Amino acid sequence: MINTEHFFKKLIKNDIRFFSGVPDSLLKNICAYISDNTDKNNHVIAANEGNALALGIGYHLVSGKLPFVYMQNSGLGNIVNPLLSLADPDVYSIPMLLMIGWRGQPDLKDEPQHKKQGKVTLNMLEAMDVPYQILSPATTDEQAQTIIQNASKEALKNNKPFVIVVQKTAACSVVVVVENYDLCYFFQKYVDLVVFELVYVIDAYLQA
Repeated sequence: MINTEHFFKKLIKNDIRFFSGVPDSLLKNICAYISDNTDKNNHVIAANEGNALALGIGYHLVSGKLPFVYMQNSGLGNIVNPLLSLADPDVYSIPMLLMIGWRGQPDLKDEPQHKKQGKVTLNMLEAMDVPYQILSPATTDEQAQTIIQNASKEALKNNKPFVIVVQKTAACSVVVVVENYDLCYFFQKYVDLVVFELVYVIDAYLQA
């Protein structure tokens, strides 16, 4: 069983302090914990996954540190261009840690719209030469922390993105340790941060 608090603290221990992404039901517990325990300047809810990735790129260019970008696998299509045109080792070599919720995983019941995306998720990552590890229902808290540590080291060593893929049933076993969490927070951020995101993305591209 994965403890959300321990998971988050392991990210911080690996000097991961900037978070951006699009809320996903499979990742709702870690998203909630990040929201409750991160300064608003270091947690940006993006309008789409491509923006989130671009924000992470900009953060790394400014700080030299590893950003954390989260999304559902349905957003993979939105990050193909910035991932291959900017973050890839053949271009600007941007290390980052991505967490992707795996909807439509083969052999697991899910909504029809996730079926095809679930089938090709790992194939897409492999085709883009993006390394990944999977958090499964059998993953223990200690194993999850080791995955974070290894993924962070590999991303920085190879100067490229690394993905943690979260299976549906693994996310269901996460222990929630947050209080007073308001779901409206995510949606309010969309309006509040549109201008900020555009400026940040433009700045990231200029510095690249």
